[in-house]
Amino acid sequence: MTETTIQSWKGLDDPVDLVVMIHVLYYRYVSQNERKELFKKLHEQWLTTGGRVVVVSASRTKCPGNVQEIYMRLGAPLLSWEDFEPDILEAGFIKQHAHEMQFVRDFSNLDEPFLRFYQREIDQSVTLDDIRNAIKELFPGGKSDQGIFTFGVFQKE
Repeated sequence: MTETTIQSWKGLDDPVDLVVMIHVLYYRYVSQNERKELFKKLHEQWLTTGGRVVVVSASRTKCPGNVQEIYMRLGAPLLSWEDFEPDILEAGFIKQHAHEMQFVRDFSNLDEPFLRFYQREIDQSVTLDDIRNAIKELFPGGKSDQGIFTFGVFQKE
């Protein structure tokens, strides 16, 4: 297992059968060109023939009621599955499977560790009160059933 950033990863010495990317592709610090280059190298160099890439990422982030609206409200919108899926396909991968997973997020207990999670993900300076107020405004009932992630499997032929 290798944990690194896209920008500093030098690649693999030997091709592998599987690469798993869970919640890594939609952060703002990875440009579209860097993602495209990563997918190209995965396809051309780092995966064996028949190798697969598994991706889990936020979906439908711009739909009203989606929990990812918090990031947008605080000035740090997330790149969604719909934004980068074409880049994976353009690199030559075949989509074998994609499944949306909907979940409920309960915002009724906005304790400090929960708020700090969001604060850590925002590039600009925001207070815990800024986050708390955004959540209360976006989700006045304290819950959202519009959290959506997509699980996808792509194969190199």
